[in-house]
Amino acid sequence: MAAENDQNRIDGILESNYKRLYAYCLAKLKGDGQAASDCLFDVFEAARSHADILADHPEPVGWLFVTAKNIIKNHIRKQQMYKKRFPLFEPEKIQLAAERLSSRTLEGQPDMEAEPSDEEILKIREELLNSLPQQERELFTARFEEHVPLSELAERYGISKEAIGMRLSRISAKLREKARIYFQNDR
Repeated sequence: MAAENDQNRIDGILESNYKRLYAYCLAKLKGDGQAASDCLFDVFEAARSHADILADHPEPVGWLFVTAKNIIKNHIRKQQMYKKRFPLFEPEKIQLAAERLSSRTLEGQPDMEAEPSDEEILKIREELLNSLPQQERELFTARFEEHVPLSELAERYGISKEAIGMRLSRISAKLREKARIYFQNDR
């Protein structure tokens, strides 16, 4: 009964602070609504999984904001790591490459009016990812898009974390080379 009361109290705190927490996440993540929603979801999950601690905390709202701050820091760190390891997969670089590709007319001359669509950018990205074998594509996606921890991937694939890291390093090298060739050839 006490656990249920704690959970109800936590749900009430979460509900009454939802807008403030979302605004905080959104501001810290520079307007990235999807990332803010993901971080807010993680804050709520943390609050629910620590309901017993949070129920007795002297400042439960403060706990929520500190948790949000830590989750945001982790998100930003993951994004920075991703950008370092996969610079050709940064949205800005894909955008530039798509602009370069779509700015050519049939005569091979640049068309200054052409603007790449989101579909073109996603198409280039998907084409590069789809050029990988299925298992490599799944591993890459799990780690860098779904943010699955190395330990979980190691367990899933039945190998050590070091081996997962080595596979990811090889996959990233393959993707960089495929992207270099793709953009060099101006498909």
